[in-house]
Amino acid sequence: DQLKTKAELIQELDSLRKIVSEEELTKQQYYLTKAQELGRIGTWELDLIRNELVWTDQNYINFGVPIGTPLTYEIFLNAIHPDDRDYVNNEWMAALAGKPYDIEHRLIVDDEVRWVREKADIEFDAAGKAIKGIGFTQDITQHKQAEKELINTKNLLNETGKIGGIGGWKLDFGTGLSTWTEETYNIFEVNYDKEAPRLPEGVNFYTPEYRPI
Repeated sequence: DQLKTKAELIQELDSLRKIVSEEELTKQQYYLTKAQELGRIGTWELDLIRNELVWTDQNYINFGVPIGTPLTYEIFLNAIHPDDRDYVNNEWMAALAGKPYDIEHRLIVDDEVRWVREKADIEFDAAGKAIKGIGFTQDITQHKQAEKELINTKNLLNETGKIGGIGGWKLDFGTGLSTWTEETYNIFEVNYDKEAPRLPEGVNFYTPEYRPI
């Protein structure tokens, strides 16, 4: 075999580096895609000069829009729940004037309501004109459902407590803070708008013979 020239060796080394770089890039893109999929977080970028909107695949999935569909700000706005559309548009316009953009709103996807959180950074030119927005959209539907179920459970406990005249409470021994149900407030004739008493104050609601020595 003939010895390879220095130029050939450099060319092979450059080719090898390119292969390694492409493999590393592919790996990083895979990790990013999986992270977005697991977190239900899509990212996006809006060119405000050209009105061109770019979404990652997960963002298309979050909005229920076929992947690869050409996008504009108007298409994004039309995907939002009708009752939230004005709110989102007003918040976006305010963001272009410098207000932080961090909102929650609803979508209609396959005739079902989804909740998302959106946050973005706006890029301005030297004259202070907004030229680009970069942000993320996270599907928080499950969080909202759990939040609603928690509220329903709390309301049910309060109603049950009123019917039975039973109050409930919780005490954090580390901080001394307590939490009361509505019926506990009623039993002790304390206004709802007041913070539940700490341990030393709570003891004073009992007659002397039932207080700790």
